Amino acid sequence: MANEQYIVPVAVIERDQKLLLVFKHTSSAVACTNKWELPGGRAKFGQTVEEAVTSKTKQLLGIDVTPDKMLDRIYSTVSDRTDGDGQVQCYIMPIHCDTEATEFTVDQ
Repeated sequence: MANEQYIVPVAVIERDQKLLLVFKHTSSAVACTNKWELPGGRAKFGQTVEEAVTSKTKQLLGIDVTPDKMLDRIYSTVSDRTDGDGQVQCYIMPIHCDTEATEFTVDQ
């Protein structure tokens, strides 16, 4: 059984009292499909959470963000791996981000 842990910074982007969420259809690593979530993804080894949230938001939505502050809560989730070999624990770190973008594209 291969259990793993990941740091997952996510972008909290607010505008006009609305929160930007993305709909996740599939996941290659864990069994969490068809869910609304904050844009972001796991940090690579050696990346800061700010670098990870910036690059993942650019990859997912095609927009530039500026990390403003880490919010005061870290969430932990545990999901089954899609290959059936263990579980993945994610430490989700919400980071408030600013952006000048008014339009975005979705990474297919």
